[in-house]
Amino acid sequence: TYTNREPSRPNCPSCGRPMLLVRSIPGLGGLPELHVYSCRQCGVSFTTAAEPVGQAGAQAGGRGATV
Repeated sequence: TYTNREPSRPNCPSCGRPMLLVRSIPGLGGLPELHVYSCRQCGVSFTTAAEPVGQAGAQAGGRGATV
């Protein structure tokens, strides 16, 4: 499950200004949602993977595993 709120805006690594979230790409097949940020001042952009709610530190492939 992912949050429906807008993620926090990172600062541009080049000029330090807050970046804009320009696109969210839904996660498919167990992959995380992707967020694309862009800086209107200097044109730098990058993509980050959203972290699932309640899954911080969880191991990949651990769905339904029992011991």
